[in-house]
Amino acid sequence: MKTVLFLSVAIGISAVAWSQTQLDLHNQAKKIDFSNVSDTHPVQVGTVLPVSCTAGALFFKSNAPAGANLFGCTSANVWSILAGDGSGGVSNASQLAAALDCRAASANGIIYTCNSSGVVAYAAPLTLVFTPNMPSAGAVTLNVNNLGLKSILRADGNGVSAGELAAGIPYLLSFDGLAFRMIAEELESDGTGTITVNRGTMPRTIGVTANTFGQLNGSNQWQGNNDFSAGLMTLPQQTIGGLPPAVGNAGKVFVATDAVSASDCSAGGGAAIALCRSNGVSYSVLGGSGSSPEVMLYKTANQSLACNGAAQLIASYSIPAGALAVGDVVMLEAALDRSGGSTDAGMYVQFGGINFPQSGFSGGGGWVRGAWTVVSSNSEIGSGIALKGLGDTLGGDTYSNSSSVSIANSITVGVGVDSACSAGNIYRVQYFTVRRIR
Repeated sequence: MKTVLFLSVAIGISAVAWSQTQLDLHNQAKKIDFSNVSDTHPVQVGTVLPVSCTAGALFFKSNAPAGANLFGCTSANVWSILAGDGSGGVSNASQLAAALDCRAASANGIIYTCNSSGVVAYAAPLTLVFTPNMPSAGAVTLNVNNLGLKSILRADGNGVSAGELAAGIPYLLSFDGLAFRMIAEELESDGTGTITVNRGTMPRTIGVTANTFGQLNGSNQWQGNNDFSAGLMTLPQQTIGGLPPAVGNAGKVFVATDAVSASDCSAGGGAAIALCRSNGVSYSVLGGSGSSPEVMLYKTANQSLACNGAAQLIASYSIPAGALAVGDVVMLEAALDRSGGSTDAGMYVQFGGINFPQSGFSGGGGWVRGAWTVVSSNSEIGSGIALKGLGDTLGGDTYSNSSSVSIANSITVGVGVDSACSAGNIYRVQYFTVRRIR
């Protein structure tokens, strides 16, 4: 009996001792084989990585994509995703997509949150595919895996605007160490207010600020009031020969750079500037039908001549071919005096080789005005008046004459003295003008 009682107590004590004993596998185990164990859980399991860890610790993140669940503590408090390729990264395309995916939720379009299996800490150049659930309402922030709020900026560092981030549209973000930046969002206005970048629409659009640019309602057709008073405008410039055909260019305006005068839009070959407009048939001077009541073609003064005993022009001008039209009147006017010598000579004005008056006007000085009317392309009629004075007895006569020169050719006009101008005499043209009246 005593023996049996002793064994029962011993067995009971041993059973109690066995139920309370916990093995320290780190120090007591020599060789452990779990191959036949029905269920094992060798690592921690959870949905959020612990804040602190020591190197070598493992954690199974149950809400991470399959194949990207296992994390290792690579250094104090730093978790890294573990995969089978030995590189510490994901091992296939689906794992990579899951690691970069950030399907963000927000209740106000300002603060967004997302869980991304590949993110254990914010470090450059962390890259995410950010897909917001609602449009941005202004400057936004992002909190990934509860690691803290970080701003989302454009590539240039400016904050995003309301509506710029559209719901359901993926955006590529890269962390620069301080904030997430949108990759490939480079377009910005320069701050002058001349253009606007419309970021609230997809695709992005660019517009011009109202009342900043001229407005077009068609191909090169301006509309509205476009005020150029504070700026400069350069009109197209052409020689008259280089003007495009008037037919088919009605309303177009050009600056003719080689006009004979300011009213010339057909002859060319001169040195004047004319503003020419096409009426669909021909060019005419802007501001009228192309005609001008009176145009000064030439003017000179104080030209002197020492007589040589022959008829001579003291001053002359060549009217360019085509500068005259039927109905035009060419007005020649000159004043002459003798500044040396004592013999009088005949004074005249000349049109196309025809003198007016024909025999000259004798005197120490005088004034002549002659007018030639173009009656046809090859015929002109001249008339006028001549006065003498300047120390001589005042007197005057009227004259008439005609010429037959073609207005299709250049025509020489001038003022001169006849062969009675003896050597030693000096005559001076006080002034000589050539005007066209149309």
